[in-house]
Amino acid sequence: MFKLYCNLILVGILFLSGCASTTPSSMEFRSAKTSARSERNLKKAEEWALKAMEMEVHAADASVPYFIAVEIYKPQKKWIEMAEMLDEAMRRNPEQKLDTPKQLRSKEEITSENIKDSFAFTIGEAVTAYRQELWVNIYNGASDEYQKGNQEEAIKQFKLAIDIDPTQPATYIVLAKFYKTDNNIDAAKDMINKALNMDGLTSENTIELLLTKAEILKEQDDWDAAMIEYEKAFTLSNNESMTAVLSILEINLKSEKYLDAIEWGEKALTQRSKIDRMYFNLLLYNIGLAYKGAAESYYNIAVDVIEDINQEKLITLSIKKDALNNFKIASEYFIKAREFFLDASAEGLDDAQYIANNIRDIIEYTNETYIPFLDDYIPK
Repeated sequence: MFKLYCNLILVGILFLSGCASTTPSSMEFRSAKTSARSERNLKKAEEWALKAMEMEVHAADASVPYFIAVEIYKPQKKWIEMAEMLDEAMRRNPEQKLDTPKQLRSKEEITSENIKDSFAFTIGEAVTAYRQELWVNIYNGASDEYQKGNQEEAIKQFKLAIDIDPTQPATYIVLAKFYKTDNNIDAAKDMINKALNMDGLTSENTIELLLTKAEILKEQDDWDAAMIEYEKAFTLSNNESMTAVLSILEINLKSEKYLDAIEWGEKALTQRSKIDRMYFNLLLYNIGLAYKGAAESYYNIAVDVIEDINQEKLITLSIKKDALNNFKIASEYFIKAREFFLDASAEGLDDAQYIANNIRDIIEYTNETYIPFLDDYIPK
């Protein structure tokens, strides 16, 4: 108690040592304060305060809009109106001294060492503190509007949240996703790039931004650029982002870069214990597709040789050996592919079993028909 009492005395000394309050006075402003503080009549207080704001004596007075924001709109949770008044206070005079310092820490956290930083003494310092609180309220309000289906109002409030506190990456992320959904790609990219250039981003925020950016690039068929962003996100997540790795697999599969897809699949499996079960069957399935694609690339080359023999084209011993080797490599990849499809089937992916059965038939036909045929073939 003695410590707190001494601290409060020190606050008074610090405040008074700066300069005494020079807040302009008027009947209207005094009436506004009386209505708000004594009568608890916020409607009447607002009427008096708005009149005071327009008076010449208060033309450069930041305390009037600050009072309206903090003592009239804040208790009523009128966050947008509060933000507008805080902005007006900053426009008028951010260096103006407060009539009463604003406490920034709880009493228990205040010590003689941090006491000066535990209070706001000017309009500007107090507005900065209120903006942090206000951002949370407006962001949550915007989220509520979105949940109610009021997307236009939600976007309006999210934009206001950026104006209030442009250092919060969460607002940029959600707006980028809104714009992406609305196919406003330029606006989405702008939000992402602004956020990525911010200082102090957490790894989680950075990963989410990179994934959103990569998704936009992928939808634009700019696969190479998308891959760069997905790889950044995957690395930053300590190889744990399944969204990134599944997307990388997908792009490599579409690009028919099957060996690269296999490599990324194996990277993901090294984090097997950390993979969410909802992603696991899809991961197994995609790795199966990668092995299947690699197998088919070798298999088709070898089958072409069989076709050439049937058409009595000239086949050398070297071509025959290459074909047999390609069938061998294809078989190894097919076996791996089948294992992954069977695992995916066991994890509940419906068509994985069908593909596994087809691969089994291909392997059997190759071993029973194609390879014996080539073994018996004597090059001319």
